[in-house]
Amino acid sequence: MYTVKVSATTTNGSFGFIEASVPPGAGSIAHVHRRTDESFYLVSGELEFLDGDRTFTARSGDFIFVPRGNRHRFTNTGLHTTKLLFVFTPGRRRETLCRRWRRAPARGGPASVGPESFEQTREVIERFDLDVEGVPELP
Repeated sequence: MYTVKVSATTTNGSFGFIEASVPPGAGSIAHVHRRTDESFYLVSGELEFLDGDRTFTARSGDFIFVPRGNRHRFTNTGLHTTKLLFVFTPGRRRETLCRRWRRAPARGGPASVGPESFEQTREVIERFDLDVEGVPELP
């Protein structure tokens, strides 16, 4: 679940500030932002993190900076929900992406994040200028 804490609109597009709750087994797929730097701060919990070719465990209090062009992902391999803060510079595109991928909760369950179909995945990748592993090249 993503919550926008500081909108890029209020920073004139300079950055976006988002809080995430990452349940066990959840996370992001490996991807690259072509035009956005991304910084992560773990408030609580642990994440297995990929940054470029390096995989490591990030723990509460750790700060990770991922410059644009670096392949990265995170996965909660622990037993409890991880709280994570991240900043995108510039902010507007990534903040909109987080809002675009948020879906309503299934009956009785938590909200999920992610596209509903392969076509939506392709549209989001193209619109937000991402490179994502496991998704065929766009025509």
